[in-house]
Amino acid sequence: MDFEKTIKDLFAEAVTCFNSGEYEQLVALTTESLELISPEIQSSEFYAPSIHLKSREAVFEYWKEIHSHHDNRITSYKFIKTGKNLLVRCFYDNLNMVIDCELKIDEYSRTSKIVNHLVSIKN
Repeated sequence: MDFEKTIKDLFAEAVTCFNSGEYEQLVALTTESLELISPEIQSSEFYAPSIHLKSREAVFEYWKEIHSHHDNRITSYKFIKTGKNLLVRCFYDNLNMVIDCELKIDEYSRTSKIVNHLVSIKN
């Protein structure tokens, strides 16, 4: 199996776990020192503060908190760039939001860093 297909398959698996709130299933797909950087995002239906988290545990807790208040499932996505510096456009149709998600992938195909870039949000 080639690297690009592996990364795409792992991303699809990660989205399924993220959407269902089964973050513990993401342990094998992420490093313990996973970082998440995201800008402040605000609309009439959604709010998330600007963050820079530096551990898998902190990232999972943050996602649990956001999911407890909002239906922020990724409804579809499009690969913009593949490889060890993956860039994926993620659509959150329930929140009228689009985020470009930049992922740093290590030599074991695990995500070590996620940087979110807000593309658009409708109030």
